[in-house]
Amino acid sequence: MVGEGEDVDPRALAAQQPGDVLSAPAKPPTDDALRALIQLHGEIEPMDMPSVSVPAGEWGTGAWAPMEIKPDGPAGSVDPNDPDQPIPAPGA
Repeated sequence: MVGEGEDVDPRALAAQQPGDVLSAPAKPPTDDALRALIQLHGEIEPMDMPSVSVPAGEWGTGAWAPMEIKPDGPAGSVDPNDPDQPIPAPGA
């Protein structure tokens, strides 16, 4: 397989794996890499997390209107959805 023992060309790897999900070889970190991580752990910054922002003037209206979120039924009574059918949005 492409990538064993050498740098991986992502285009060649993607060409071998049709579909939406790709797998790539991953080697365990070296002792030096782990040592550096341990030594520098205090300097590692948190990653930016995605956020939701409401456009000005739209809070409380349309898609941003308050709604009651509740389960679809009692615990253990809801069957799994057909994965090919999207779940309708609340209030739709």
